[in-house]
Amino acid sequence: MGGLFGGHVSLGIDSVEIGFTNHRKEHIISTPRLKNSHFYRTPLREFREKSRGKKYVTFEIPVTDDQYNKLRSILEKYLEQAPYDYAFFGMRCTSATYDVLSQAGLLPAVSKLYNIFTNFYPKLFRRKMFLLAEKRHYDVIFQPGVDTRIWDDD
Repeated sequence: MGGLFGGHVSLGIDSVEIGFTNHRKEHIISTPRLKNSHFYRTPLREFREKSRGKKYVTFEIPVTDDQYNKLRSILEKYLEQAPYDYAFFGMRCTSATYDVLSQAGLLPAVSKLYNIFTNFYPKLFRRKMFLLAEKRHYDVIFQPGVDTRIWDDD
């Protein structure tokens, strides 16, 4: 969940964490000709090791076979080549995660601009996910962070 407004958003599927990030310092606005982005894949075991002592929440979203296959297809394609630049006023981890989930039919489809501004930082996305989890009865798993750090409060 991170500090103020909090942290990072990624997906867990097939025992791996898949997320969107930048290679170098992020662009302020999107620069498609000079993309500074990639999707990465990390074994969940490494994610858990790196996240020890950090606060995070996991939303377990049940998927149909069709949604699973669509999600895998999108992620494999994006792992080869990110479709957008990583930019402060553009696509970042939160909006990229929303994009993937909406393409797979797990969240409502929205325009790219609407996605960027309504998922500008992780806390906005988490709020949506908490509401959806309550409505659809998803399992929500909390990992408490160390007490010596001030964490974003949800």
